Amino acid sequence: MNTMNKPVDLIRSIVNSNEKPQVLFCTVDKVNGSTCDVTPVSKNLATIKRVRLNTNSMGAGWRITPKVGSVVIVARLSQLNDAYVAMVSEVEKAEMAATDTIVFNGGVNGGIVKIKELEENLKALKEYVEAVHNALPTAFNAISSGSSANGLSGATSYSKDMAGKTIDFKNIENEKIKH
Repeated sequence: MNTMNKPVDLIRSIVNSNEKPQVLFCTVDKVNGSTCDVTPVSKNLATIKRVRLNTNSMGAGWRITPKVGSVVIVARLSQLNDAYVAMVSEVEKAEMAATDTIVFNGGVNGGIVKIKELEENLKALKEYVEAVHNALPTAFNAISSGSSANGLSGATSYSKDMAGKTIDFKNIENEKIKH
């Protein structure tokens, strides 16, 4: 069987059977990487172990990690004893596994910044501006002092205006969003 047909065949087998999927309200007891252990709110049901955090058993797509103690809706295909978290009340984190392109908000805001490349470009810009800054006093001194913007008075004025000014890039990365 082709692995691409596996989900389709699985859905067909469920639809064509008399088996009804179960939907349970549960409380999250423990999170274990890509699965969690939950206890159904209905007290007469046992804890369900290793409930998948994404609907795709291959690991692709969204994986929503619920907060421990939060309420989730678990869907279970009882013939397979295969359960997954279908809805969450509180999200600890959300991850997306994609093979090609991920688009948020229709892509109207462009791409997400690659922080390392941005830092390298900003560092190069800073070094360039600092080089210009360091070269200007020498250039002013090389010009004759015929007017107030030239010569020594221009260099002094420039140095005074630039005193204490620096280029610094801080807090430009949102640590809560990674790609």
